[in-house]
Amino acid sequence: MASIATLSKSNNNGSSIRASKAVRKISIYGPRLSVAWPPLRQRNVKAKRNLALREFALGVEGLERFVARQPLRRVHQCVFGVLALESEAVDPRL
Repeated sequence: MASIATLSKSNNNGSSIRASKAVRKISIYGPRLSVAWPPLRQRNVKAKRNLALREFALGVEGLERFVARQPLRRVHQCVFGVLALESEAVDPRL
């Protein structure tokens, strides 16, 4: 299993570095971090959460189609749907 430091070095956009810093702060401040540090609560992550849920649902659908031995064309529809969702612009600070 890769450590957080290894993962943060492998990503060029800085999101994993911010994530590792957030994990560090949670481990220091405990579960009440969102109360103690208001900027975390003020971020609007609704759009990113919705995209992630839609991507996940399409991935599950693709796996179900693959296991049901449906034609690969039907499986690839889900794969291309996930790729299209990943290409949508989302605020990189989230």
